[in-house]
Amino acid sequence: MKMISIISFTLFISICSAFTLKRNTVRIRVSKEVIRPVLTPKNVTATLKDYMQLPSAQYTCVPMPLNSSLTRIIGSDEEFLLSVPKIKFLLPIEGIIEIVPKVRANVKVESDRVLISSNSCTISGSPIVEQLNIASKFDFRIFVILTWKEGLDGDDILSRANIEIDFYPPGKLALIPRRIQEFAGKTSMSFVLSKLLKTFMENLASDYERWVSDKDYRIQRREMQKEFDAEFSKRTKLN
Repeated sequence: MKMISIISFTLFISICSAFTLKRNTVRIRVSKEVIRPVLTPKNVTATLKDYMQLPSAQYTCVPMPLNSSLTRIIGSDEEFLLSVPKIKFLLPIEGIIEIVPKVRANVKVESDRVLISSNSCTISGSPIVEQLNIASKFDFRIFVILTWKEGLDGDDILSRANIEIDFYPPGKLALIPRRIQEFAGKTSMSFVLSKLLKTFMENLASDYERWVSDKDYRIQRREMQKEFDAEFSKRTKLN
């Protein structure tokens, strides 16, 4: 009977803790869409679809905005490390908190779209980020879908990005009302995502227009891909 009571009490505490955690969870959801028209010369055989179907490793050729970087993980043809600029959050009690995220993302080229996804993110930043071990207090998901449209009236590259963050505030951050944290988080993330996505799409469009009109650049990209493939094949054999 005593053992049953202990088990029941433990189960009760677990349920209460889970309820409290769920109630205090800071949920941040941000979505953005960008449509970017591109110029395809009429006297070329290459198409926008050909460009969008290039191997994912070639996304490292696209300049990244706002001092961010996209680095292919050596030994992988679809995994990348994305580093983005500092994100600032203004919160009561603590003031401005700076967070520097690094996202490990998968880029998958499909027949009708390019899917960029991740649920892996490490962060550093202000001293409180380290003190409260905030890196272990959140779940992160990002999905970016790139598609394209070709037509007589012009070609377009389309993007839709979604970021989902569930944050479980530790320590004194738990004293800040959830709605204030969600507002601060959504405002900051929305600003950064808008800037990143808009500039990335501009750079992607510029890279396409160079690729489609410059035969030497297309040859250069093919040679670069051969090097990627050779490296990936070598590492696969070693493993």
